[in-house]
Amino acid sequence: MMVEFFADGSADAPLVLIYGRDPNDAVTLSSALAGLAESTVTCVAIHELSGFFSIDGCQLFGSVAGSDTGLRMVESSGIFECALRPETWGEVVGLLEPFSRAPETSSTTFQYLDEHGDIRLLISTERAW
Repeated sequence: MMVEFFADGSADAPLVLIYGRDPNDAVTLSSALAGLAESTVTCVAIHELSGFFSIDGCQLFGSVAGSDTGLRMVESSGIFECALRPETWGEVVGLLEPFSRAPETSSTTFQYLDEHGDIRLLISTERAW
């Protein structure tokens, strides 16, 4: 899967898009985020997961937080952190479930994973939403 930032992503906010059609990659992402939901890990470098590739240096980190602050740009352009409570990470894992199966159609399927912060986090089967 690819990880890419779109400054003009949607009408109301920029977004980070995770996209690809391989259900195994979605399973990899789901397993990594389940660690955040279960608090067995405190941070995941999503762009470094097996099968994931950063576009234009986009780095995406998921972390456990005491409140749902959502996705924000940190330190420098292209580095993002999504900070959510473990319970919210559990909800995100649930949203990934349809992407963990082979797509039933060739049409683009997408899902917002987080809308708490000023930047949206989406997953899609294509570089579209």
